[in-house]
Amino acid sequence: TQAIQEAIDACHAFGNGTVIVPSGTYVINGITLKSHVTLNLMAGATLIGSGDESQYIFRPGPFELNANQTPISGLITAKGQHNIAIVGEGTIDGNYQKFVLPNQPKALHLKFYKYPRPMTVYFEDCTNVILKGITIQNAPFWTVHLVGCLNTEAARLTIHNEKRMPNTDGFDIDRSKNTVIHDCEIITGDDAICPKCTEETARYGDCTGLIVTNCRITTQSAAVKFGSSSFGNFVNCQFSNLTIEDTNRGLAFQLRDPGSVENILFENITIKTKHYSKD
Repeated sequence: TQAIQEAIDACHAFGNGTVIVPSGTYVINGITLKSHVTLNLMAGATLIGSGDESQYIFRPGPFELNANQTPISGLITAKGQHNIAIVGEGTIDGNYQKFVLPNQPKALHLKFYKYPRPMTVYFEDCTNVILKGITIQNAPFWTVHLVGCLNTEAARLTIHNEKRMPNTDGFDIDRSKNTVIHDCEIITGDDAICPKCTEETARYGDCTGLIVTNCRITTQSAAVKFGSSSFGNFVNCQFSNLTIEDTNRGLAFQLRDPGSVENILFENITIKTKHYSKD
């Protein structure tokens, strides 16, 4: 953790740069990405979360609802940064096993210690973000959470989570604008692509300009779900060329708060649903 963070800090101080992580497995605590810095995970490189949440990067509460005074944490985070990227052929492993109760080999749905658990990638109020080529796996909670971000591209990402693990959303696009997700594979236990407007992020406005194309999705929940936090509006979103397989729900709108949706396009989408246990 110290070596990677010091390299990020040095590049940021210089004005720009790329931190290259070579092949190997590296156990990390929380890492903060900074403006004009690219984190490049080479083929065979794996950053695995330590599971010691006290050493992750915390953001004070509330979380989701203003009434929930619960801080959240992230493994790799950034806030208020510009021109940041995580690229390469390597892997970020959230190490969900550290956050579930032991002795559950046959459980249909894993039981966990606490809610919320750490985000694997958490970016807030960032501009010009690139996530490209990497694998993110074994998330203990939401995998990629974008809060109030502007101009994000997620390309050729592979998200492989334990399908029995609750709350392992693939992408949570929370009041972000101009987000493009393309050519990704998402296998997870909860909503795969989830536009949100959480109550506690109201300062960032609506969720607009989301484009999702050429993705393959498998999940025990919804492949695409608007909500369940819908305290803002969802406007001008496009979904095309999606292959949805072995999924409980294909396209879902769970607008249970004051927000609304406008100008949402679905085109050329294949959906094959599957029943999962309610136990």
